[in-house]
Amino acid sequence: MGTKNDPGKFDCYVAALPDEPMFVLLGRDPLAPILITMWATLRERMQGRTDEVLEKTREARRCASVCHDWAERLGKRVELEQANDLIHSYNTRPWTIGDCEKYERGHDWGGSTERYCRRCGGVR
Repeated sequence: MGTKNDPGKFDCYVAALPDEPMFVLLGRDPLAPILITMWATLRERMQGRTDEVLEKTREARRCASVCHDWAERLGKRVELEQANDLIHSYNTRPWTIGDCEKYERGHDWGGSTERYCRRCGGVR
């Protein structure tokens, strides 16, 4: 995972083409963990779970977890919960990260243990 002072292996600034548009999410944004997790899940579904894709999506999920912790340390627990509730209201598939009490450990599918949301029945 990269930071402003220590860019990571998949740093978007280095990889971007000249004048290529980009959108950056900061750790203090309570929507960042969910959006990053959504990106990782969608990337795997779109491009398959190859070693190359999984390396990037694992890094993204680590980043989502760190962003969640960062926002929580800044006192944004309520906003993080609101973001989680918002995604539940738009979709029956949850996109939360961390050890949410709404999830129960499920089956191990290829090294990634999915969790089942007791509230909406979705899988994460």
